[in-house]
Amino acid sequence: MKICYGLESVCDFLIRTPVNVIFVKVRRTEKIISTIREFEHEYRDMIEELQLFPESTQILLELWIYSKNGTYRYFRVGRAGLSEIERDGTSGLPVSPGDS
Repeated sequence: MKICYGLESVCDFLIRTPVNVIFVKVRRTEKIISTIREFEHEYRDMIEELQLFPESTQILLELWIYSKNGTYRYFRVGRAGLSEIERDGTSGLPVSPGDS
């Protein structure tokens, strides 16, 4: 897939790992302390563009939001909307004893 970078680009960059390709959009916000629903509303068009990618366990879609002070928040884009993730791409949810 060839990505033409610019304002109309479907992603800002991609990350390739041995098992995944992660398509990432990055945007600056004035209000980094917002709810997921507020971000979904603010970046609705961008999220819908990312959701055009075919569903696949190998394709991950992410939206990275940052403030003027350099604070980042990371979100995985799914069919149902956004879910916040950690910087390393994990969900950040606590691991239950049976999951280790």
